[in-house]
Amino acid sequence: GFILAGTTRNSDTSNEDIYIIKIDKNGHKIWDVKYGWPHTDVIRSVIPLSDGYLFAGEIWDYGLYDSDIYLLKTDLFGNKIWDNLYGTNSREIGFKAISFASGGYLLLGHTRGYENAGDIILIKTNEAGDEIWRNTFGSEFDDYGLDLIQNTNGTIWIVGTKGGFFNDVHANFKNHDADIYLIKVDETGNVIWEKTIGGSEHDFGYSIIQSQQNDIYI
Repeated sequence: GFILAGTTRNSDTSNEDIYIIKIDKNGHKIWDVKYGWPHTDVIRSVIPLSDGYLFAGEIWDYGLYDSDIYLLKTDLFGNKIWDNLYGTNSREIGFKAISFASGGYLLLGHTRGYENAGDIILIKTNEAGDEIWRNTFGSEFDDYGLDLIQNTNGTIWIVGTKGGFFNDVHANFKNHDADIYLIKVDETGNVIWEKTIGGSEHDFGYSIIQSQQNDIYI
């Protein structure tokens, strides 16, 4: 079957709530669950675990300030096992979660807690969701990391946009263009190298994979 994760307004609150659906191979619903608080709650990433599922996104309530990156672990039936928040005294958005090769998880998101324009944030947690380290990457403009992988040799690759914007309602017109932003970091979150790819107009990177021949595609 499949796990679908997103948002719904079909709930008791006036804003979006987290909505998780389990369907079988023919698309028939097996179960669904909702998690929500007074403000907007979003899930953008889901990965399967041996004993359940891990979801990543952001929620507005009960965190530090504004929205915080949210990590939720459930059992195989969508029941919450634990959840955790990661943020600063400003706005955070969670885009992606993956399992870390040596244990725990990596979270990729966007933060405005270190500069007003906003930077990419990478967070490493243990198996219980406790933060181990974090690092930020970016320029003086808005920077977003939208996808990541861990290479077979342990290094981490992040792709997104440098000096760009996320969705149609937020744009940084102070910058003449945006470029695809590719970052390679080591297992402790330190930059090995970074580069931009693009022309004179707006360019965006949304997804990254590694082939069986160890080539990287973005």
